Amino acid sequence: MHRIRTDFPHHTGAVLERLQTLGNLIARSRQDEERILGAVIILADGRLDRLEEALALAKLDWRDLLVAADMAEATWPGRLGEWLNPYEPHPAPADPTMTGEYVDSDGHRWVLRRRRIDLRVVRRLLHRSDVVVVLRDGLQPRPVPGHERAAVWDAVRRSYAGPGGPDQVIGSIDYMGYEFTGDGGAVLLYLQERC
Repeated sequence: MHRIRTDFPHHTGAVLERLQTLGNLIARSRQDEERILGAVIILADGRLDRLEEALALAKLDWRDLLVAADMAEATWPGRLGEWLNPYEPHPAPADPTMTGEYVDSDGHRWVLRRRRIDLRVVRRLLHRSDVVVVLRDGLQPRPVPGHERAAVWDAVRRSYAGPGGPDQVIGSIDYMGYEFTGDGGAVLLYLQERC
């Protein structure tokens, strides 16, 4: 509420009224209300015309709204906290897609090379036996052994939120792919499951 009053000092009531129109959408999305509403206000950036654009985007596809507001990742609470309290220090996110570095369980350091890679690149990397594949489908990333890669590909191709993915994601879970590089040119495919 404080941020709405700050960003829209002369239109607070009207903004709150417009946000109430998202009630059913929020319930259907099964996302936190503060996540969806925060994404709308972030994109609005204190302008009523942008508020209407953000509301329209939310109604078209709430996942696109979250991506546009940089609230799609599991680190969204930190992003929202930073936006709400820009002058308070916040710890760096542990998410390797945000920090640009991943250290595996063996202590090998991997550096982010490409974000939001195309689905065709995901497929190619998943099928290469020399590529390390890691799936973050919960709090901790886990290596994907060779015998699981076909099942992972099947899930990812149907619900990939990045370039080359289907026009409409099936279900409430989607995936995003990132390419990391390690010593000697080694390649790691990092797949992140997102809700």
